[in-house]
Amino acid sequence: MVLLSVVPRSVEAAPAPSTPAIPAVPPELAPWIEWVKEFELPPGECRDVEDTTICVWPTRLALGVGKTGGSFELDVTAYDAQNVLLPGDDSRWPQDIRIDGKPAVVVDEDGVPSVRLTVGRHRVSGVFQWSEMPDSLAVPPEIALVELKRDGKPVAFPARQDDVLRLLDDDEVAESEEAAEEEEETKDGPEVEDALRVEVSRWIRDGVPLTITTRVDLRVSGKPRELTLPYPLWDDAELLRVDSPLPLQFGAGRSLVVQARSGSYTITIESALPRQRATLGPPQRRAPQMSD
Repeated sequence: MVLLSVVPRSVEAAPAPSTPAIPAVPPELAPWIEWVKEFELPPGECRDVEDTTICVWPTRLALGVGKTGGSFELDVTAYDAQNVLLPGDDSRWPQDIRIDGKPAVVVDEDGVPSVRLTVGRHRVSGVFQWSEMPDSLAVPPEIALVELKRDGKPVAFPARQDDVLRLLDDDEVAESEEAAEEEEETKDGPEVEDALRVEVSRWIRDGVPLTITTRVDLRVSGKPRELTLPYPLWDDAELLRVDSPLPLQFGAGRSLVVQARSGSYTITIESALPRQRATLGPPQRRAPQMSD
């Protein structure tokens, strides 16, 4: 018996296909590398800007506003214990300020709210309360990125200038200012002078009995008040019907007492003469009286 042993040849592993190295930065941006490095902030270091040492760097502000209030979240990196300015001012002071979910103390820095941060990355949150959405809100210029939502809908390009963020567009601001002016005029505008104009006309219809339609036209301006007018009928005429848009009654001396307000009104009175008058003429005229 012959035993044959087969010794396999060593098989060399095929070399892995070479893949071109992917540059970390596209060639178009390579010339900017050194320029960007100048603005890098190494961990644990601060930067002197215009004789001021800055160690706190706010990045993203997410702000949501509505008709009755708003809320915000601010991402901040602190390389040393320092204060960071928050959105808002004396007129719109933020409430319920929290740092990483924990209540924080708000400090007033020349009318701008701020909180003290420790070293590290933090998220500062708070809320605003108002009875009507303002047209703008103070936002510190140090905050680089602002994301605005109004009534739950994102605003693509929030209008921002220096430390002011516009919450309403120009048309909405104009409508708001017009409504405020109308309200101010109604509230604090000049008082309208109390004035009254009375015109009386009659339509006499022949017949048995003889009927008379008396029309009293009132033009009233000023505050609501009670008017006392002379009796509009002849003394011996019998009252049949009164149509009036204003509350009225017959007072002392058969005067006509009307609860009037600003506007134009017509009072119609139907009457009849029980007997034929020898001479028809207007009743004795008396000046109208006004009482508040």
